[in-house]
Amino acid sequence: MESGVIPDSALSTSSVGNPGYGKEMARLNSHAAWCTRGDIDLNAWIRVDLPDSVTVTGLITQGRDYSSTYTTSFSVQYGNGTNWSEVVGKDGSPIVFQANSDCCTPVTVYFPSPLQLRSFRILPVDWVTTSICIRFELLGCGAI
Repeated sequence: MESGVIPDSALSTSSVGNPGYGKEMARLNSHAAWCTRGDIDLNAWIRVDLPDSVTVTGLITQGRDYSSTYTTSFSVQYGNGTNWSEVVGKDGSPIVFQANSDCCTPVTVYFPSPLQLRSFRILPVDWVTTSICIRFELLGCGAI
């Protein structure tokens, strides 16, 4: 993501707050973040669609740069773009991953096992302030 190997056209979102906070700002260490439209989009998501299947082992998250707006927890869905699975724990229930406690410190999350996927969604569960904001990087093997 941060390197630009994944183009902006591979990203999509449930909504965008204001100009300058679109999907292209979701890259780790960007000068802003992807942010939603306040508390209107309570089922927010950001999605990555890749041309080929890759192995993803985790991700790194950040909040909105120089702001007190960040995602504190999220869940993950992955699949082939049509069919989705959730990252689940040993008991089979979806995992809610802990994310950021400030705007700028990167937080690394590893999945229980590597995910083979073409499509990936982050679904924020909890956040600070009314807008949901996140920057992220996919970790894994292949061209990501």
